Amino acid sequence: MSHIEATGLLRRIGRIRDGLAPAVEKAVDQKVREMQATAVQLVPKRTGNLAELLAGDDAIEKKRQGGKVSWRFGFLSAEAKRKGWYWRFVEFGTRGYEKGEQRRAGVDKHGRRRTQKVARRVPPRKAQPYLRPAMILFRQKLARLGVRGILEAALKK
Repeated sequence: MSHIEATGLLRRIGRIRDGLAPAVEKAVDQKVREMQATAVQLVPKRTGNLAELLAGDDAIEKKRQGGKVSWRFGFLSAEAKRKGWYWRFVEFGTRGYEKGEQRRAGVDKHGRRRTQKVARRVPPRKAQPYLRPAMILFRQKLARLGVRGILEAALKK
């Protein structure tokens, strides 16, 4: 025998795959919402602005393209980018400067680095991570969900 007939098998595999896709999408969507809640819980609430922007519906973007589904999470809308522009400083912290120290101030029209003397001491701000820990927990929960959880979700139908 030079080949194997598997048309019936391929049809059955296709039906299983078509049944799993919505269950997988639903499970991942739930985990993305959990990641959003974790990030909102972890963000420092000095003014509450970052937490409010992350808790909004426009903080999660779900995109379908060519049969694939992808999610993006963060400060995605123009309003969120405008209001929460400082999120990197909170997430990663800032470097401090002493009075009289030279700090980088961009580039001039010739592409050379411009520096500026600091007029007064600027204290460093420590990092207060909230997005990274939320994403790490998301990856761990998704890995724990694994194939078994996805199959159970699909078979519950």
